[in-house]
Amino acid sequence: MTFMYGLRHDPIKAYPREGLITGYVVNGYYVLYLEYSRQLGDDELKEYGIDYLGENDGSY
Repeated sequence: MTFMYGLRHDPIKAYPREGLITGYVVNGYYVLYLEYSRQLGDDELKEYGIDYLGENDGSY
């Protein structure tokens, strides 16, 4: 399952490196696609400074 997350700052310093598929910037907002078997928990989101944006069904 691919989950989509967004960061408001440099992803190099924040994202969990394993699972990263791709990332790009939209309006100054980093969008990351992470391949995980589960959605990251609230504590993990806070730790990485990211926001859950939804699941990627592969259509984009």
